[in-house]
Amino acid sequence: VYLDSDGTEKTIPDTETVHEVKSHDTKWSSQWNVVNGHIKIGSDSTGSGKKVITVEGDVNLVIPKGCSLTLYGEIRVLDGNSITIYGGGSDKDSADSLIIKSRNGLHRRW
Repeated sequence: VYLDSDGTEKTIPDTETVHEVKSHDTKWSSQWNVVNGHIKIGSDSTGSGKKVITVEGDVNLVIPKGCSLTLYGEIRVLDGNSITIYGGGSDKDSADSLIIKSRNGLHRRW
């Protein structure tokens, strides 16, 4: 279950391809990419700890209620590609989150 841009709860259609986001991901393709649990990609260590996720095609990323994705690095979306990020719901006791800690030390949380 995810919230659409108008705040309506929806489910991913059974006919869609779904990829479960893993800690070793380096690319997301034109499909539904779903976070299951609390996933960390990369590490906070300097140098090789930072990871780049490349977006190829029209990517949908869903972070359901109670799940989180922490990325040490960046999401790279080149021209002609796109990513749409969906949260899991409005239940305040079961928040979803996306945290990106970039190469230059900037830190963003959604």
